[in-house]
Amino acid sequence: MNHHECHFVEEYDDGPQGGSETWSLVDPCTKTKAWTVSRQDFGPQSHVLRAEQHAERLPESAELMHRTRIFVNRLFEQVGLTDDPVGWAADNVTAMLALASGSIDAWSGNEWAYSFEPNVWLLDDSRRRVYDFLCADGSTGQTTFCSYQDVEFGLGCQRGESPALVRPEDEQTWGRRACENVPAVTGRIRAVEVLCESHVRGMENRALPVEAAIHAWSGASSLVLSGDQYLRTGGQVTFSRFDTDVTLVPDARDADSLEWWPPRPQWVRSGDERT
Repeated sequence: MNHHECHFVEEYDDGPQGGSETWSLVDPCTKTKAWTVSRQDFGPQSHVLRAEQHAERLPESAELMHRTRIFVNRLFEQVGLTDDPVGWAADNVTAMLALASGSIDAWSGNEWAYSFEPNVWLLDDSRRRVYDFLCADGSTGQTTFCSYQDVEFGLGCQRGESPALVRPEDEQTWGRRACENVPAVTGRIRAVEVLCESHVRGMENRALPVEAAIHAWSGASSLVLSGDQYLRTGGQVTFSRFDTDVTLVPDARDADSLEWWPPRPQWVRSGDERT
């Protein structure tokens, strides 16, 4: 049987203990798992969906996206989570997870100043930065992270051409600057994990994607989440969640030691630690 005659088959595993379930695409030619989408529950209201590529050969992109979305819906349903009426949650999660099927060459986006007139930017060594969008450019094309509003703001994601970068002459007017070399993870991606929360005000039992951890085979990981920054009296900059922009933590391991409002669950580990 040649590869063209091999059609990937589904396989289900409810895990060695409660709180984890996995759907897989198995290559019948090699009898090995090629792609897995799993869910791990951190209590009744926080759920992490993870996609991982295990083999070089995968279904064509359109089929992979379609079957991944089916898996996402099943994993939601298995813990009683519902999507919004339009299906944005599953669409956004699927687009994020699909990044695990290829590599990322570069990131770009428009960074927000934290103070205006004149614009003041976070220092270059800041452990997090805020953008109006972030675009990952790589082997699967362009994938853009943004915020989207359901009842609260979640983390959105879509494939296709990204929004435009700000022109240098407009930076002072709009309070943003174009960044063509955003310091996020690059190289071949090993896995992507998406945190969905179901306890957000007014959205009980609804899945809201709020964070994405992107793990490369190099061992590097970055975290993207829906959030914003605010300059407080006394000059302190604070960072919010469920907010109108996109916050990047270039090294995902830093996320748990940083202050957020409201506090975020400490679920992120390096890609090498989670199997």
